[in-house]
Amino acid sequence: MSMQAVIPRDAEYALATDLIEFWGHDAYPTPLPDGYASALPCALVTSVGGSHPNMVVYEHALSVDVYGATWADADEQSRTVAAIVAALPTVSPTSGNQWHVATINAMPYPNPDPNNRNTPRCSMTVLVTLRGSVTTIEPIVPDEDEPVPES
Repeated sequence: MSMQAVIPRDAEYALATDLIEFWGHDAYPTPLPDGYASALPCALVTSVGGSHPNMVVYEHALSVDVYGATWADADEQSRTVAAIVAALPTVSPTSGNQWHVATINAMPYPNPDPNNRNTPRCSMTVLVTLRGSVTTIEPIVPDEDEPVPES
């Protein structure tokens, strides 16, 4: 007998995709690609945890880093990104992602990147609730020739 299951979506990829649509600048799921500084501003989305509050949605805790050409640019762009994230539950992105709740847990703040000291960065943390993907899972039936482990 098969079962229906709801698989969590890749929230890093989902948020990066929808940021590109509504913000119009590059956004990446982890890791930050080489050469990112040639196309500023840009954003990096990193998963930092989450939970499964019910059968259809998953809560994702994400860190969002926004890089800019100057500190003022990183600050302004990060506040714009925060506004876009907060508004995601009110729109229907072309990606089909269904955002149910979007909360900015920590507003953007200057956060120098020790690995990229010459590129200003502002960071924020967000908690988003995203509908999972419904799938059918078939049971695994051992081959007749395969021995069944004893319990």
